[in-house]
Amino acid sequence: MMRNYKYLLRPSKKQDQMLDFLLWQERIIYNAALEKRIRMYQETGKSLNYMSQWVFIRDLHRQHPDTFGLLNVNVSTDYSAAWTKPMQDFSGV
Repeated sequence: MMRNYKYLLRPSKKQDQMLDFLLWQERIIYNAALEKRIRMYQETGKSLNYMSQWVFIRDLHRQHPDTFGLLNVNVSTDYSAAWTKPMQDFSGV
């Protein structure tokens, strides 16, 4: 039997600010990684592979430990893994 759970979050003001901050940082990383992938495809006709994208995201985390470094690198790269197969199918690589 499948069960669904619904959680109602009631973060404190400080927790709410931190969640907003983390989501904002994740959005910036997502957009930077997508822009890099698009630019690579436009320039070469090939998409970045998962490892290249992972290294780019990891380096962002290391370069900015006070902002991006607060995020989990694996969470940031999950969308990169999700992009890899469809982009390979699209570009024929």
